Amino acid sequence: MTFEPIDRTHKPAALDVVCEAFYDYPVMRYAIAESGDDYNHHLREVIGLFCENRFGRELPLYAIRDDGEIAAVAVCTGAVSIPSTPG
Repeated sequence: MTFEPIDRTHKPAALDVVCEAFYDYPVMRYAIAESGDDYNHHLREVIGLFCENRFGRELPLYAIRDDGEIAAVAVCTGAVSIPSTPG
């Protein structure tokens, strides 16, 4: 296993892992409850926006790889000042 930072080029595989982890998360079930058959698509969109926010602010995402495949994703923010989102 390896632990490494990831960037936008790894986003599809990272989304697969994070969406699986948060599939039954109560907050997601509540936030996109009206999605019906589109739940998987909407979940991926919400998680994708979260990742894009981090990439756009140059905040790290890390992956644990097992046999070359992303098996886990970690979101870590150290003790730094995070710039606000532009208006």
